[in-house]
Amino acid sequence: RPPDPPTPPPSYGRTMPELPPSLPALLPPLLLLLAAPVPVSADRLDFSFAGRGNVSAIYGMLSRVVGIGYDETLRAFDLRIINACSERPPDARSELCFELLSGRSPDGRIVIQATSGPELGYGLGHYLRKYLNMSFSWKRTGGHHINLPPLRERSGGGESTGEGGLYSWPTPSDDETVYRGSDISYMANVVTFSYTFAFYDFGDWEYLLDWATLGGINLALAYTGQEEVYRKAFESFGVNTTEFLKWTNGPAYLAWSRGQSIHGVAQSPPKEWLVDQWKLQKQILGRMRQMGMVPILPAFQGNVPPIVKSLYPKANITIRPSGLAAWIDALDPLFDEIAGVYMKILLEDFGTDNWYEADGYFNMKESPWYLPRGGDARHRGEAEEDGVGSDKLSPDDVPIDPESYARAKVAYGAMSKADPKAVWLYQGWVWRGFTKEQLPFMKGFIKAVPAGRFVVLDMYDEEMQQWDLFDDFSYFGAPFIWSVLHNFGGNTGLWGSLDIVNERSMEAYKFPINVTSQAGVGFAPEGFDQNPAYYSLLLDTSFRTKPSNLTQWTREYVAQRYGHPLPDAAFEAWQILKDTVYGKVQPSVEKQGFMCEKARDALSVLPLGPQEDQVQPEWYPLLDLFNGWGLLVDTALTLLKETGSYPTTLNYDVVNVGREVLAKVSNRMFLKMMNATTTSTLKKHGQKLLGIMKDADFLLCQENGLTMRGWIEESQNMGKGYPRDVKEYFELNARSQVTTWEPQLADSSTLTPIFDYANKHWGGLVGNYYLNRTAIYLKHRLQSFKTGGFNKTAYVADVASWSYQWENDFGGKQYPLCSYRSALVQESGQITQHKSLGSALQISRDLMDKYAGCVKDPRAC
Repeated sequence: RPPDPPTPPPSYGRTMPELPPSLPALLPPLLLLLAAPVPVSADRLDFSFAGRGNVSAIYGMLSRVVGIGYDETLRAFDLRIINACSERPPDARSELCFELLSGRSPDGRIVIQATSGPELGYGLGHYLRKYLNMSFSWKRTGGHHINLPPLRERSGGGESTGEGGLYSWPTPSDDETVYRGSDISYMANVVTFSYTFAFYDFGDWEYLLDWATLGGINLALAYTGQEEVYRKAFESFGVNTTEFLKWTNGPAYLAWSRGQSIHGVAQSPPKEWLVDQWKLQKQILGRMRQMGMVPILPAFQGNVPPIVKSLYPKANITIRPSGLAAWIDALDPLFDEIAGVYMKILLEDFGTDNWYEADGYFNMKESPWYLPRGGDARHRGEAEEDGVGSDKLSPDDVPIDPESYARAKVAYGAMSKADPKAVWLYQGWVWRGFTKEQLPFMKGFIKAVPAGRFVVLDMYDEEMQQWDLFDDFSYFGAPFIWSVLHNFGGNTGLWGSLDIVNERSMEAYKFPINVTSQAGVGFAPEGFDQNPAYYSLLLDTSFRTKPSNLTQWTREYVAQRYGHPLPDAAFEAWQILKDTVYGKVQPSVEKQGFMCEKARDALSVLPLGPQEDQVQPEWYPLLDLFNGWGLLVDTALTLLKETGSYPTTLNYDVVNVGREVLAKVSNRMFLKMMNATTTSTLKKHGQKLLGIMKDADFLLCQENGLTMRGWIEESQNMGKGYPRDVKEYFELNARSQVTTWEPQLADSSTLTPIFDYANKHWGGLVGNYYLNRTAIYLKHRLQSFKTGGFNKTAYVADVASWSYQWENDFGGKQYPLCSYRSALVQESGQITQHKSLGSALQISRDLMDKYAGCVKDPRAC
């Protein structure tokens, strides 16, 4: 999701737009069709996930994740894909399930069987977590915690050498049969492919897909490599490669040239790179299908290179004010022609699993994510004055808007002509804020597609779910996926209510299965690599129909994440985290005026910046979180003393919780700096803020997953084999996206409109880029005491100049990132050595001593 534009486009409004000249001829037959009553009962998803994937791929995944040979996995486990589980509860809403059998097979193996690869993967992960205290998380959030059982003794006595030897895998104590709460476990957002996956190679994808399979994910976006498909399709309509590349963004910005009206950002990628990404997509799809994971391919949304308007002047195409984006009306015959050619190439190149994603209104006037305004407060009973919830609303009484019906029918028709089994996934963000007057437009979209083939991703449900509005209208019976968005721009920060996920994701299950249309649970964050506990719970909710006991779940999560017999301090720390940053009370955009997802904190905020430049207060007792940080440090020190090591997952948590505490402390210093009225107080509080930024950076540099260096290295790896200028081009994309968003131009004295949208609290970024911006502010503010006024124009120009210098410092030659190397040596997922610079633990202790007073009393800051 791109940030909201500085000047929002006009709202869709409370009345339908005027019909285009091409539509009246279609209305008589449409009106006859619409006169028939529409059933209100829930549509069942017209798709089966059962039987997908192959067992050998799951064995291969297990071998990679736990680090044992493939042959050892075959000797230890009897994995099976079956038609059905033995015990299906009468109230089950899905036929998808796994079984973990007690005892062993006749040949002595652990037996796990399931209805498809993802259930088998989840069942295997369940066994490894429950019986061996393993855990699985994203590479940049501590990674997997692997705890292999001891080697079995040889039958003749003595211990196996491990070379081809068998481990003592624990025998399950009870039979377990577990069904999904509903059919789908969904993953990804269209913009995740820029904020997280932009520089992924297949090794990165392999790790992610292994993690997803262990979490039971069976449906995910597959957006990589589509540019080459579009290039070939538009070539058929006279658009040459030069024109196409001019229309395509750089690697870190492809999400916005794929259908969100932002084009020409970060220059054009090399044509050869498009082909490389096309080849990578084939690898990704191959692995997804082996695992049984259904990939969702991009369908045509109507966005075309502006030159198409010149090539087809009679076509109903609108060029947006930038001159770089153009949209074709779905009712124009050219839309169907382009879509047909595109779909043919897409299926020839990538094959299909019948799922496609496309967003928008298809009316050439609005791009998919420029949503209607004025409705965000209409959640549940919060807008009685507008009639929402104030009177009963029958979905039967809502008419079908003929315009939206006609356009959706064309858009789906383009998919179904190429693939008669096509299922259309529609990201429901564009409907957020719709009023009752706009429901006909929504209903038109839904009813234009065969029942069970239009699926809505209800994608901001942790804050304002939509399915239960209008007296639980449940999208007029269309299947929907309950999903969180949770993260904007890949921002770092600890947040997300475990209670809300645990309870709200299952609210629809209180209705009979023929009434509610919930088809799954999922997550669509703009960026991954944050808050692993939140996503672990989300994955588990897919296999529940009732909320978990969160206290028990949290204890199990801690034991699995760290693995060792743990001191009480570990569980006490996580009880604090559960009740504070992950507590039931979260800041609401409607009540507090900000979303914790966008809370920047003074470690990265730009004083007097162009947007959201004010730091946000904590919504929990900071002293509690501070104590939780200390308890995590105590846990690591205890493990280090007793075992000689502690897990990398714990190191990540120590550093990340410390980062959160320091970020909130920095806010207190920031406010005092901004409110300073004398030179002496400005210097005093400004130097304190710069000091804590340096301290936070030093801590962050002790954890690879929280450094800028890791992101830049991904972009540099992508540049291998390309000329130097192309390598630098990739690095520029990486540096720009997380700072000014669009690359800062050398001759520009202003900042980009969505500056800092994707800011990160990363080592090397906080103590380098952000710190120097704050120093620039202090310089200009101190000058203002002499001149009698703050020259904001000069200040912004200096920040722009600094941003350009930093973004173009390829390889960090002038401004090194984390020049103090990590003080930790990581071996096999354990922290085992300490060097002269100290460790994350000692640094944490020192910083806790330094800032304890400010935490306890803001006046001491």
